[in-house]
Amino acid sequence: MDKYQPYKPKDGKVNFKAAITGMNMKEKAKYFWEYYKWWVMIPVVVLAFVIHTLTTTNQREHLHIMVTSGFSYVANQMAIEEELAPPEDTLTDHFRMFVDTEGLSAYLGDLLLTEAQQNRYAVVVQDMPLSFDTIPVFTTFTGASVVDIMIAYEHDFHAMAAIGHYLDLRELNVDFSDEMFVNDYGILLHTLPLFDDYIQPINPDIPLILGIAAGTDRIQEVEHFFHLLFND
Repeated sequence: MDKYQPYKPKDGKVNFKAAITGMNMKEKAKYFWEYYKWWVMIPVVVLAFVIHTLTTTNQREHLHIMVTSGFSYVANQMAIEEELAPPEDTLTDHFRMFVDTEGLSAYLGDLLLTEAQQNRYAVVVQDMPLSFDTIPVFTTFTGASVVDIMIAYEHDFHAMAAIGHYLDLRELNVDFSDEMFVNDYGILLHTLPLFDDYIQPINPDIPLILGIAAGTDRIQEVEHFFHLLFND
């Protein structure tokens, strides 16, 4: 058997500690790099790209809105935990959305920024198709204070809220109406009609939920966004 093949006990689950037992440091490093390099490289490359973009462009981000679609986050997490193959492609179509990123970005830029500010700042809208391979990228974006607002299908929202991806909306200086809330971390997207022309889910039977990324460092900008929407 290949010395660097992941060790799998009878239940079929990889046991990293058991796999490296008896190896010296060089062998441990080779084993880790051979089988886990992509889990390390993808977030690092993405983070480097984000930092490069934010430090070299003439425009700084005023808000960053991420719309997650494609594979179900829940299904992918289950696949990772059980070490199964990625879900079937049919699941991708089931959870797809049509997102007009350029149109929504332009609309929100006009809404939130003055003409002078638009020369320096931009509202970024990103369509992030979730898949078995992009979850590490998604985690990097949300953990690095890149994303401010996240929009997802309801089941994905609850899964991500349960592991701390969303900010408690009660911490914001915004008067939300009770009928908007799903819980303390999310509001129903259909209660914000401005998104109707720009985000259309293929599966309208599952509600879309908007929440605030827990790692955001642009709280004032987020509050300003809601104040303008509600004409406060």
